[in-house]
Amino acid sequence: MLEVVIPAGSPEAVRAAVHNGADAVYVGFGSFNSESCARNFSENEFAAAAEYCRVRGAKIYLTLDTVVHDGGFSAALELARRGAELGASAIELSDLGLLRALHVMLPETPLHLAMSAGTHGVGGAALAAHLGASRVILSPDLTFEEIKAIAENAKIELELPCHGPLCAAAPGTCHLSAFTGHSSSCEGDCGRQCRRQYTVGANGGRPVLSMKELCLAGRVGELAETGLTALRVLCRTRKPEYSALTAKLYSRAVRKGEAPDEGTLELLRQCFSPDGMGEGFFGEFEHEYLFAPYTEPLRRNMPQLAPIRAAYMGPEAPRVPVRFLGCARRGQPLKIAVSDELGNEITVEGDKPSLATSSRRELTQASFTAQLNNLGDSPFFCESAAVALDEGISVPDPDIIALRRLALDQLEMKRSVYTKPRIEPPPAIVAPEAKNVPLDISISVASAAQLTPSLAALRPKVIYVPVLELAASPSSITAFWENGTEVCAVLPPVMHEGEDEEIFDKLEALRDIQVDQVLVSNYGHIAPAFARGFTVRGDIGLNVYNSQTLELLRECRVASAAVSPEMTFQEIRRLVKCIPVEALLYGRIPLMTSSACVIKGATGVCSCQRPELMYDRRASYPLVRSYKCRTTLYSADKLFLPGKRRYYTRLGLWCARLAFTTESPEECVLVTQRYLGQNQFEPTAKTKGLYL
Repeated sequence: MLEVVIPAGSPEAVRAAVHNGADAVYVGFGSFNSESCARNFSENEFAAAAEYCRVRGAKIYLTLDTVVHDGGFSAALELARRGAELGASAIELSDLGLLRALHVMLPETPLHLAMSAGTHGVGGAALAAHLGASRVILSPDLTFEEIKAIAENAKIELELPCHGPLCAAAPGTCHLSAFTGHSSSCEGDCGRQCRRQYTVGANGGRPVLSMKELCLAGRVGELAETGLTALRVLCRTRKPEYSALTAKLYSRAVRKGEAPDEGTLELLRQCFSPDGMGEGFFGEFEHEYLFAPYTEPLRRNMPQLAPIRAAYMGPEAPRVPVRFLGCARRGQPLKIAVSDELGNEITVEGDKPSLATSSRRELTQASFTAQLNNLGDSPFFCESAAVALDEGISVPDPDIIALRRLALDQLEMKRSVYTKPRIEPPPAIVAPEAKNVPLDISISVASAAQLTPSLAALRPKVIYVPVLELAASPSSITAFWENGTEVCAVLPPVMHEGEDEEIFDKLEALRDIQVDQVLVSNYGHIAPAFARGFTVRGDIGLNVYNSQTLELLRECRVASAAVSPEMTFQEIRRLVKCIPVEALLYGRIPLMTSSACVIKGATGVCSCQRPELMYDRRASYPLVRSYKCRTTLYSADKLFLPGKRRYYTRLGLWCARLAFTTESPEECVLVTQRYLGQNQFEPTAKTKGLYL
């Protein structure tokens, strides 16, 4: 049966979710969680919530789903250790370096790979399993057929988002908030820049990146047939009533096969979904219907939620089945035994029964069983009750009630106990011997038209070219490999399950023109590329923020890695560079890649064959077509740092990446010459990014 996982942004929300049937809740404890504006739990609150869930047969997951810099890595490890000691059922992670370290440090604690890791296929799930994860939370931008294919082939538990706010960006690809709002979504502090007003084409003045909320309540039966392990409701920042409503909606759909209650859906629409609700990518979708036509502000006072709160704050909803055995014999103490589904057994004894008289009512099987069945305000309900008693004896009802309460109190205490997990030292990283290697230049292009003989004559170390451009114009790279430049094919940043076959088939055809390297932006593409004999390099989509992630990539035999553009020069310098490292030092920053066609969503017409511009009050951002009609949004300004050469040449980098997107072929040459110190070219709309 599918597990229903509900968000809980407060202790009250934990009660609301469990009271309404949640099988598990996920909460934030301390730092390093992706919804930092949610109320995070203190140690005492987390320990109390974990005990509350254990007693009631529910699980509690600790979210540790942000990237982690080297400077905060020890704190993240300590937080995970403390969470495990306090009773976390599992820890959810998106940083692969942190996952690697915690698998060694907490070998008995289940680890889940978070949604923000961007798992779109079997390859990502397989890598997660190899690294020690027991579950993967899939990306929400998958179709039914893709989900089914992953579930059929992945050897790991799979969880799917089924309800809540969707982001226009594919998970793990968003830097929009960091570069336009100065708060990083990768570090758990999203500024919701995608909800702002933008103009695309003639359609302006509306939030063109704002998507409808996901609601798969009517598709639970189909989801259950795919082989998924769990369904997840998104958004810990919302009121406890949201946790209550969604837990009720999905737990009933899973356990009883009930159709969605229209009253509950309407409450969710009115109070929590101003952009409307839809089924996202799950069924036969059209890009324009994924996006919200407008955004209304949420109403702060929602009196219609008052009955919901009164219900979950009232008498407890029993959810744990127990079995009773009562025994009342002459001359022997009254006994009540209780057992639960976990095999716990408790037996308590009371006073000896009295003889029944005219003033002392005789105890009957019916009255004894009735008292054992009546559990009142308790997390338990009586699944069965059997009694054995002699005739002609009397036991007052208060005595039976007191003994029953004592048995349940002891059972509750026994269920609250847990075994603290084993803790080992985290894995160390051995720093390689320092080498004074001169900094090389690597170049990435968006189109084959930018690959000119003049650019090849500048002899970059590596040239990165999209695989589809290489397949369409194989002769465009001849001048580069003739000049000794390594040619590396760039895989699309987002590929769903089944799509990689087409891409790798095209790659196989490129071997004849000396293309034997690929640049990947997703961890799930590493193993398939190796399986076909390609050398693999890592792009910025791998979100390298710490030395443990670099060590992980070394173990995966990745030849080089690009660090995140959200890092500072100081942080890059401190990395233990166990593999060659490059940094993006020129070009437009990819702010997000969407699995939808943003242009069609904004205008109703798919014209993404040519770049479009998205405007706000201050700047214009190129929207460029990616694989399968997906969209990559680029920064308005270009990184331009030749004046900071004295800084970036001291970082221990292997290559400085110059990334060309909308530049003309002539501008590509001028920029490269400037970084080689051969001219004084200055582009317009430039920025130093976040490095300094």
